Amino acid sequence: MPSNESGIVESLRTYRAEEGLTLVELADRLGVTYRSLISYYYRKRRPSPGVGFRIEESTNGRVSMRDFYPSDT
Repeated sequence: MPSNESGIVESLRTYRAEEGLTLVELADRLGVTYRSLISYYYRKRRPSPGVGFRIEESTNGRVSMRDFYPSDT
């Protein structure tokens, strides 16, 4: 996984804590299954670009698609 992977997890955890959501509620809000969210949350895999964009939109940019897919610069 990329070196910024912990940032992704922290973004998701911070967002969840600030919103007072359970993992199930967060998955529902993001439009993903609980199982998919867990795989992102525990760094087993990254969402597809389309799901990453939906996560960014659902969180009003607080979890950014760039967190999932940074540039290679």
